[in-house]
Order: sequence, then C-alpha cells, then structure tokens
Amino acid sequence: KREAALVGSREITFAALAATVAIIAIFLPVAFMKGIIGKYFYQFGVTLSVAVFLSLIEALTLTPMRCASFLHVGERKTRLGKGIEWLFEFSSKKYGEVLAVALRYRWPTLGLSLIFFAGTLLTVKLLKKEFVPPQDQSRLMLRMQTPVGSSLDYTDSKFKEVENLFKTIPEVDQYFGTVGGFGGSGTVNMANVFVVLKPVKERRTNPKTKSPYTQQELIGVLRTTFKTIPGAKITIQDPSLSGFTAKRGFPVEFTVQGPEWGKIIEISEKIMGEMESSGLMTDVDSNYDAGLPEIRVIPDRMKAKQRGVSISDIGQSINALMGGIVAGKFSKNGHRYDVRVR
Repeated sequence: KREAALVGSREITFAALAATVAIIAIFLPVAFMKGIIGKYFYQFGVTLSVAVFLSLIEALTLTPMRCASFLHVGERKTRLGKGIEWLFEFSSKKYGEVLAVALRYRWPTLGLSLIFFAGTLLTVKLLKKEFVPPQDQSRLMLRMQTPVGSSLDYTDSKFKEVENLFKTIPEVDQYFGTVGGFGGSGTVNMANVFVVLKPVKERRTNPKTKSPYTQQELIGVLRTTFKTIPGAKITIQDPSLSGFTAKRGFPVEFTVQGPEWGKIIEISEKIMGEMESSGLMTDVDSNYDAGLPEIRVIPDRMKAKQRGVSISDIGQSINALMGGIVAGKFSKNGHRYDVRVR
C-alpha cells in the first residue's frame, strides 16, 4: 500500500499541478479588478485561489498518506462495486484506443482542436452577458407619477385606476401602495406600489414561449396594460436588478453635471430623446421635474433699509412661514425633540 501510494502520487503530480495552475490563473486576476465588480469579486477570487492551492497540497501529501495507512484494497463483491470497476476498466480501454488514434494522426488532431477553439471564440457573441442577471423573485415595484402640480386627490384617483387594472391580472397575488411619495418624500404627485406575484406554476402560459410567464415577461405585459391610464406616467422596476444600482434602483442610470443649469436640462432632454428613439430602452425617466410651482419673493430693499431690516431677516421670516425653522430642542423621556416655529 505504501509503494502504491508513492507511485500513484508521483504519477499524478504534474497533472494536478497543471490543473491547479490553470485554475489559479483564471480566478486570481479577478481579485485585482477595479470598480464595483472588483469590490464584489475580490473575496471570490482570493478564496478560490487559496482553496485550489490547498487542495493541491492535500492531494500530494495527506491523501497518499491516508491511502498508505488506512485503504483496504480487495475484490469488488457488490453490484455497485462491480459496476464501478467495469466502468473504470471500460473508460480506460476506450481512452487508450482514442489516444492511439490521436497520436497516429497528430496534425489532423491539432487541426480539429484549433477549429474547435476558434468555434468557441465565435460563440462568445451569442452568449448573453449581464453583470447582475435578472431573477424571478415574484416581486415587482411600480412607480406612478402624475403631472407636476397635481393635487393629492388627483393622484389618488389615478392610483385607484391602477388598482382596478391590478384586479384584472391573474398573476398578481397581492400589492401594497403608498400615495404621496414614499420614505417621507412628501411628493403629492407620486405613488409607489409593491407587487407580489403568484408562483411560476400558477401563472398563465405565454403563447410565444409555451411556458408560464416569467417575472420579466410580465413586466412587458403590465407596461402595455398601464399605458391605457391617461394623465399618469408609470414605470415598472425589477427588484432583482437593483442590487448594484444607484439610488433610484434602475439598471442603467446617467448623471449629467455642469455649471449651467439650463444647459444641463437641454442636454439631459436630448439624451432621453436618443434613448427613446433607439428602441433599446423602456421607462426612460429623469429626476428633473419641469413646471414645479414656485413663489418668488422680491424684497423692497429701500423700505427694508429705512426700517433696519436685513435681507437675512426677511429670508428667515419667509422660511418660518413656508417651511418652518428649528428654534431649539427639548428632552423628554430620553428623547430629544425639535422646537419648530412655523
């Protein structure tokens, strides 16, 4: 047993070393990638590389030692053991036959290998590539926006139309909606809906794929359905794609910056127009809302000067009138509260 362990480990040393180096050469460079991808895959690359290296050491040291000390070799007596033994002998025999043919026709074998390698390079273009692939989590998020300046009652009436359409979609199991913004935003022309879908087996069959609707396919169905609601802009988000996105949670987002506000608006509108005309994107939106109502206050500086009132005092008074100011704080029962003057 000791001699068999030594000879066997000596025979597989080069093959195990080659396989280990090949695997480390694939995964170790991942640890040096930059950006979000690098942060995400750093532990992945290091862990796999170290694990493969330790497995090489274990295969060349501890495994032969255990085989030399504890392995009991004998004739296979069970059906399973005889079947596995026959499978190994059959594989070894066929491998020897194929290897003999390959060595006899070296150049054709190399030619076929190169053709196969070139074919794999061509298939790369056919593969779908995604940093965060979509998943069917049976969850959707819907954002509804009415025209800027709409009242809360008008937004609520449009939300009720959305609810009525939800009742006609059998894949929707339950939903929860908020009207007037979410998370304390207080935007009266916004509504958010969190949708829970039924399990895949309980959904209708897609006539194109002949299989139950997926979460991503239902987004297209819902998008078409909600277009029938006038006076409301509705966007649907896939939560499975928002893990590595920016604050708004869309898979593709751009930030337009510059010193001139008017120019930024002009460029952002041009970018949105190009996105919509490309036919490659849906739910194109911007966080700039044109037409927001505002009040412009122009102080009479001469009268303010005659009465000894500064512009900052006027601004503070208007701020208290419109939004309120924090004039102080008080504590009670272990909590601290703002004293807000309005």
